[in-house]
Amino acid sequence: MYQDLHMDLQNEQAYLNVAIKVVRDTGWLFLRSSADPKRIKILGYKGSHPYTSLEQSIFAKIESSLLDRFPHHTICRKEEMLKEHNGYTWIVEPVDSIQNVLRGLPICCMVLGLLYQSQVVVSVIYQPFTDQLFTSIRGRGSLMNSKRMRVRRDSNCGDANTTYTTTPVSYTHLRAHETKANL
Repeated sequence: MYQDLHMDLQNEQAYLNVAIKVVRDTGWLFLRSSADPKRIKILGYKGSHPYTSLEQSIFAKIESSLLDRFPHHTICRKEEMLKEHNGYTWIVEPVDSIQNVLRGLPICCMVLGLLYQSQVVVSVIYQPFTDQLFTSIRGRGSLMNSKRMRVRRDSNCGDANTTYTTTPVSYTHLRAHETKANL
């Protein structure tokens, strides 16, 4: 068990390391549970957004892992965020873009962030399908798979690249079509 850490620059890295371990350890559950979208149960809706058995199981795994290490921290889903956070609060989005997963599209991520006294301290975004890990520590910039991310210093917006992608048919449909085409 980890002893509850006090917030300072060295411990921010320790919190980030725990967050990385938690999302990576949960990634296997995510991949296994999302392999067959038809088996994911919709438990309810918030507006047009479904809440699923996949999100429930991933949140439970993340919550359990964090509470084992930090029993005095608050842990909540993104939708349950409080306006004021006293002490340490972990914000969890177990599956961002669940609609894609339900359609068989491997485009989604898990998001985990730690707030201390209402200030974001560390954040992690993990894309299990691509094994991409985005991390940041307050005041130290962002990394993708341990490599520093930077913004180009172009002064002309015309020289900048903007990318937007969308897939109009499901990934499962494409795979089925690919298989038939290769016969």
